[in-house]
Amino acid sequence: MRRLFSTALLAATVLSSAAQEDVPPPPPPPPAGEVPVQTVQAPVTIAEEHPVYPGGDAGLNKALVANLKYPKDALEAGLSGTVYVQYVVGVDGAVRDVKVKRGVHPLLDKAAVKAVQALPPYSSPAKNGGVPVPYQLVLPVRFKPE
Repeated sequence: MRRLFSTALLAATVLSSAAQEDVPPPPPPPPAGEVPVQTVQAPVTIAEEHPVYPGGDAGLNKALVANLKYPKDALEAGLSGTVYVQYVVGVDGAVRDVKVKRGVHPLLDKAAVKAVQALPPYSSPAKNGGVPVPYQLVLPVRFKPE
């Protein structure tokens, strides 16, 4: 009985070591001072560190207002409201994948998307565990005739 147990244990050890030979070694760690970038770049909506826009929220608002053009036809038609624009801040801080989440009218929707697309890059991307990640945001763009 002892011999059978020893033989079974030896066979399991040999099989387990043979199976381990097929597994490639783990990749080397990144060079010192370099932050690894995730290979899967699906946007997140929750991050340990949010993206930072130059000048903060006030800077974002200022840039958006500077880029926003109220369409003349919409103004003449008395169109107003808030367009919710969804976009992603990439790992490089660039604004991408801009689309209307909830629109008001095609004229206002198009103007809002154009204004967000024209935003300069964020100064710092979102990060999880110190690693830059794409971050999805929704920005309300308000059209109100004055």
